[in-house]
Amino acid sequence: MRDDELKALKEQKVALIAELRAHATAADTYKNENGQTEWRAEDTDKFDKIEKALLGINERLEHEYRTNHLAQFDPASAIRLPMDGAPTSLEEYRASRDGGRVYDQPDVRAAIYSWIVKGRDGMESE
Repeated sequence: MRDDELKALKEQKVALIAELRAHATAADTYKNENGQTEWRAEDTDKFDKIEKALLGINERLEHEYRTNHLAQFDPASAIRLPMDGAPTSLEEYRASRDGGRVYDQPDVRAAIYSWIVKGRDGMESE
């Protein structure tokens, strides 16, 4: 979307917000036969129409913002800070843990899988 289109869309948004507020204020002045403030059906319909247009503009602006944000992101230039002494791979991490974690052992992994698939009834007493 070009800059002039984006500017026009933002101006439409501001105009719709002003119209919505003015309409709500005007609709609040109508009083029913009991003297209570009440919106008429045509007031509600007009408010809903303006609100729908405003939501559409907000959605278009949000899509444009996200598109611009994604277009500017370059994963190759993302900053990666190395941590001193941190393992660079899973194998290096497991080797540094002196035999790995308890749940990396095959029998423990089988028990966890059995519990996930079969639930408590599928567990053995071991």
